[in-house]
Amino acid sequence: MKQRVNNRKAKKASTSSDTSNSTSAEESTSVISSSTSVAAAPSVASSEVSQVLSSATQDATQTPVQDNSNTSSVSDSSSSSSAASSSTTTFGNWSLATYNEVALGSATYDQIRATYGNPTYLTADQKYAYATWQSQSGTKVSIVFTPSGDSNNVQLIASNKTQSGLQ
Repeated sequence: MKQRVNNRKAKKASTSSDTSNSTSAEESTSVISSSTSVAAAPSVASSEVSQVLSSATQDATQTPVQDNSNTSSVSDSSSSSSAASSSTTTFGNWSLATYNEVALGSATYDQIRATYGNPTYLTADQKYAYATWQSQSGTKVSIVFTPSGDSNNVQLIASNKTQSGLQ
C-alpha cells in the first residue's frame, strides 16, 4: 500500500534586503570657486549673443572625459590594478594646475575649448553659457561664460569657475 504524503509548501515571506548600491566613495571633494565681473555685451547685440550661445551649445559631447590613470605609453601591469582603486585627479587635459591657469575675465571659450577639448555638457540661457568638463569618475570642472564685446564681435569670456575632485 502506498501512502500519500501531502507536501505542503510553507509560504516564505519575501524579505528584500536593502542592498542599494550606496558605495559613496568618500565625497571629500574640494570645491574651489572663483569669479570675476565681465562687462556683458550691450543689449543691441542680442541677436549676435543668442547666435554665439546657441552655436556653443552644439559643442557639448555628452560623453564624460576619460580619466588619466597612467600617461606613459608603456603598460605597467602593477599600476593597472592600483589605478582602479585610487581616485583620479586628472582627466583629459585638466588638472588642478591647468584649472588654476584659466584666467577669468580674459580667457575666451574658444581658447579654453582649443586647449582642453569640447565640454561634456554646455547649456545656455539668455545671459550666460554654463560649460562642464566631467570625467568618467565624476571629477569635474565648470566654467560660466559671459557674452562680452560689441555688436560686431561678441565673445564668451570666462567669468566664473569651479572644480570638484581635483587635488
